[in-house]
Amino acid sequence: MQYISDLMKNAEYSYDKSIKSWAGWIKGLPGVYAQGESVEEVRSELMSVLEDFLLLELQDNIKRLKKQNNAETNKPERVSA
Repeated sequence: MQYISDLMKNAEYSYDKSIKSWAGWIKGLPGVYAQGESVEEVRSELMSVLEDFLLLELQDNIKRLKKQNNAETNKPERVSA
């Protein structure tokens, strides 16, 4: 939870007068974006989006590690002559 709180400290917020809405995002984390009628609403939604983003990243990393491990396990053994 501390990690999420630390990332949320980097959140940026902006008000768009043309659509009368707040937006929030965290630089460096593609897709971590939220929009709402108030900063509080955006912050809450942004935290939810961030949690989902981190879970998906973790899931992708686990799949990649399993695939890498399987590839290494299935390598033919080297025989020294």
